[in-house]
Order: sequence, then structure tokens, then C-alpha cells
Amino acid sequence: MMAVIMSINKITNFKTVLFLYSLFLIFFRAPDFFLAPRFWAEEATIFFVYAYQKPFLEMLVKPIVGYSTFFNTLIANLCNLVPLEYAPNITTYACFFVQLISISIIIFKDFELWNTKVKKFFLVSILILITPYEIWLNTTNIHIHLGFIVFLISISFSENDSKFTKYSFRSLIFFGTISSPSAAFAGMVFFLRAIQEKTKESIIQFFIMLIACILQGSAIFYSALFNNKYSRFINFDSSSFMEYYLRDGFGLLLPFSDETVIYISLFIFIYFVYLIIQNWNQKLVQYLIISFFITSILSLLGSLKMQGSPRYSYIPSLILIIFFLNQTSKYNKFFNFRFQILLLYFILITINTTKDLHKFYQMSFPSWKSEVKKYKVDPNYRLNVFPYHKPHLIWDVDFNKKEIVQ
Repeated sequence: MMAVIMSINKITNFKTVLFLYSLFLIFFRAPDFFLAPRFWAEEATIFFVYAYQKPFLEMLVKPIVGYSTFFNTLIANLCNLVPLEYAPNITTYACFFVQLISISIIIFKDFELWNTKVKKFFLVSILILITPYEIWLNTTNIHIHLGFIVFLISISFSENDSKFTKYSFRSLIFFGTISSPSAAFAGMVFFLRAIQEKTKESIIQFFIMLIACILQGSAIFYSALFNNKYSRFINFDSSSFMEYYLRDGFGLLLPFSDETVIYISLFIFIYFVYLIIQNWNQKLVQYLIISFFITSILSLLGSLKMQGSPRYSYIPSLILIIFFLNQTSKYNKFFNFRFQILLLYFILITINTTKDLHKFYQMSFPSWKSEVKKYKVDPNYRLNVFPYHKPHLIWDVDFNKKEIVQ
């Protein structure tokens, strides 16, 4: 009995330490985010301004940026409950909380893809350190984080989960999907698990996902037909699409020139196909592969002008790393050559994303509080927000703006 208790304590202590390590890593990756919170692009120029001028229900039913954004709408309205100087604190800490959800799933939920201390540590470090600057602690691109959370749920939920876990997962599936098209991409895995397992929880989660997908799909369909200001799903070019797909799906986050990234991506793609052929008979591998291809293809198709960007590469890159980590762990010696290559891949991506993070977020840029002071002196002043590409492109908040992006 004592041995069992000591074993539980050891596991609990490790998970607690790993969670604290995650908090430490998030803070020290860019401490300025917490010391001087700021808005990022559309979370201020669209969502915050819209919430400032329009009622909550109007925001809720309108696909403001081409899809349903429940979470962004909720947070933008919460920003209006605090003094203007502290509004970015709400968005920053809201995204911080959401980023911790995926980390917590890996740390506290035992699942075969992260069933060892080394795997948990490696995946948690990856989640944090390869996050592109575009989606780091801002609600503008929080749909990417929500998409990855729902993906993790789709492959790891179990009939044996606690009641708390089941209801938490159900809520995250629904609210995540009506806030994020990326979350809807996991729908196929929920469907497959429902028809294959036929358990109560798999069926419940599938129908929750189905309802949420109908709501999200309706918003996307409406926007694409009647208000496609972001040029989504048009001007498809097959040759350009394949180039962007290889880059986004297999190597965009690498710190090399576009031409080099394409060659590396092609090699990774060929090796990926080889492993698929070898392991297709495994259900979990099938779920990973299906999730990867659906997410990587639809993310690119739904990107601005179908040209992709680092944020669209985040979920496919994570799925790819989880897949390769699963293949690596099959060998008796975990730190084998395949793991060393995977580790090198992770280090290179980390260098690239960290460099970009500090390029686009610098404390020399105008702080939100200093901008608010100027606005209080001159109510017509337009408050600058990040990213600050001086002198080419400046994002700013105009509270006197009559026409808001619909």
C-alpha cells in the first residue's frame, strides 16, 4: 500500500514540477508580455473596437472575420469592463490560460502518445518554444490554439475519463469549434471513433462536434458567399498550392531560405509517406495521419489568399512531431538516431520562432499605456498597437471609426 502511495506521489510531483516548468518557460520566453501587456492587430482594431461600439449579441451572430469567433467576442467584451489602460491584460491572460489547456492535457492526462516523462517534457517544451510570434499570447489567432486543443481531445479522450474531464472536454469541443475553424478539422476523428468504438462518450462527443461544426460551417459559408473580404477560397492555383503546401505542412517554421525549405520539406514528405505505408494498420496512426492531412490542407485553403503563413503551419507541425515521436519511441533505445534528428528539427524551429518573436515584439515600440495617455489628451488620436512595422504598416485603434469590418 505504501509503495502505491509513494508511486502516486512521485507521478504527481513530476507533473506538478513539469507544469511549473511550463509557466516558467512561457514567462521567460518573452517576459515583456506579462510586464507590459499589449494588443495584437485585429484583437484591437476589429474585436475591441466592435465591442466598444456594438452590443454583444450583434457581435456573437456576425462572422466578423469570415468565421464564427465566440471566444474573441467574449474576451473583447470583457475588455470593456476594465479601465482602458488595462484592456490588453484581459486578452493577454486569456490566451495564456488557453495555451495552458493544451499543456495541461499532455501533462495531466496519461495517453500512449505521451506516456513517459521524457515524452511529456519533450512535447510540452515543443508546444511552447515553436509557437510562432503571430499566435503568442494574443486572442487574434487564439483559434489556432483552440484547434490544437480539440485535436488533442479527439485522439486522447476515453470512456474511462473522470466526470470532470468528460464535461471539460465536451465544453472545449463545442466552444472551441464555434470559435475556431481549425477545431472543426478534428471532426473526422470524432466521427471515426464514434462509429468504430460505439461507446457512450465517443457518440456524445461526436454529436457535440457535429452541432458545433454546423454552426461554424454556416458562418464560413455565409461569409464566403456574401462578404468574402479576406479573399478566401478564390483564385486557386494548383502549382502554387503544392509549393505552399509542402512549405507550410513540412517545413515553414525552419530557419532557411524558401528554396531550401522546399527541398527539406519534400524529403520529410517522402519519409512521412514511407512511415504511413508501414504503419497504416494502427488506428492511432490513422487518426494522426487523417488529422494531419485534413488540417494542413484546409488550413492552407482557408488562409488569406491561400498563401499560408507560420500560424497555419503550427498545428500540422505539432501533429507531425507527435507522429515522428511515436515512431521514434518504438525502439528500445529512446535516444536513437531518429530522436536526435527530431531534436535537431525542434531546435532549429525554436531558434527561428524565437528570433521572429523578438523581432515583432520590442519594448522600444509604443506601449499601450502611453498610447492611452495620448488618446485621453486628444480623443481623435488613433492608438498604435502591435505589430509595429515602422514606418511601413502601423496597426491602430480608431474609436471614432463608423464603419467596422463586417
